[in-house]
Amino acid sequence: MEQDYWPPDAPREETLEAFLIAFQSIGYEVCEGPAFESGYWKIAIYMDAQAVPTHVARLQANGKWTSKLGQYEGNLD
Repeated sequence: MEQDYWPPDAPREETLEAFLIAFQSIGYEVCEGPAFESGYWKIAIYMDAQAVPTHVARLQANGKWTSKLGQYEGNLD
C-alpha cells in the first residue's frame, strides 16, 4: 500500500521551489519568521549544503520544533 503523497500540481523534484509549491497547494503560506502565532501551523524546511531539501519540522505551541524522523517522532531542540 502506497503511503507517500505529493501534491499533483507540484514538480516532483527535490528543490526549495518545488517544496514551497507543494506546501502552498495544501494551504501553507510563506511567513516572516519562526515565532509561534496562534491559529497557524508553521514549518521549517531544512536543506543541505547543495540547497536540496532534506527535512521538514513543525513548530509546536510550546515553541519547540517537532518532526517525524524515520519510524520515530521527536523534538528538535
